[in-house]
Amino acid sequence: MKITDVSVVVHERPLPPGMPLPPMHMGVLRIRTDEGIEGNTFISPPGPDITDQIVSLVKPLLIGRDPLDIGAIWHELWDKRRSMHSTVQGQVDVALWDIAGKAADLPVHRRRSASAERSKISTTTGTKTRCPPATSTATGASSNSCRSRSWRPR
Repeated sequence: MKITDVSVVVHERPLPPGMPLPPMHMGVLRIRTDEGIEGNTFISPPGPDITDQIVSLVKPLLIGRDPLDIGAIWHELWDKRRSMHSTVQGQVDVALWDIAGKAADLPVHRRRSASAERSKISTTTGTKTRCPPATSTATGASSNSCRSRSWRPR
């Protein structure tokens, strides 16, 4: 398997009515392979716009590489860390792990440890507002953007 394309797709996310801020621009890093597998990760505010660095610095480094060489790619990006923002390496790493999970037809937590029954996850709102109360979804999962929770596959 080889990486054939690296791109960032930018979406405009409108904010709720009454918010005095302009719409947020959110990006999705996409790494595509010759086997049709696509690894994705969100690139969103708050933080710098790293789109140009991904396209100009990372894309030439990744094209033609095996996306499952995650460690080697991570170390190569680490060696180039002075020429790019510190978040670039993490964004690429997440997209490569997404590819690895899809290639193995396993969720990423299973790739980490075949015996893992539980995996810690956390999410953030990315805003400086108070935490909303936890809510239940249709699947019965609890949702709260300010707390870390244990997740168990069904």
